[in-house]
Amino acid sequence: MHDRRIDGKEHVFGNYGSLYMSAMTWFDHETESLWSQPIWTALRGPYEGVRLEMIPAAVVPWSTWNKEHPNTLILDVGIGRDVTDKVDPFGGRRGAYVAGVALGDRAKAYPFDLVSREAVVNDRMGELPLL
Repeated sequence: MHDRRIDGKEHVFGNYGSLYMSAMTWFDHETESLWSQPIWTALRGPYEGVRLEMIPAAVVPWSTWNKEHPNTLILDVGIGRDVTDKVDPFGGRRGAYVAGVALGDRAKAYPFDLVSREAVVNDRMGELPLL
C-alpha cells in the first residue's frame, strides 16, 4: 500500500497497462508520470526518481484480521453481503481473504476478490489517501 501524497498533494493513480520488472506500472493523473510498483518510484515524467512512501498492509483471512482489529471499517462493494456483521461479513465463505491496512488505532479491510479484480484501488483512511 502506498501513500498517494507527493509533496503534500494527493494524487490519483491508474494502471498504465505495461509491466516493469514483471510487475504493474501506474501513472498519476496529475502529471502522467510513470510509476513502478516493486520499487515505488517514478520511472519517467515530472516525478522521475521520486519514491512513494509505503503504508503497512497485509493479506490475511478475515477471521484473523477481525480478531486483531475488531473495529475495522469494511469496503461495501454492494454485492448483497451484510458487511456490517462484525463476525463474518463474507457469509462464512471458506478462504475469504482481505487486504488490510492498519495505522495506529485505525484499520480498514478490502475483500481480496475485489482488490484482485481492480487494477488500482484509491481510498482514504481519515485524512490519509491510500493507493
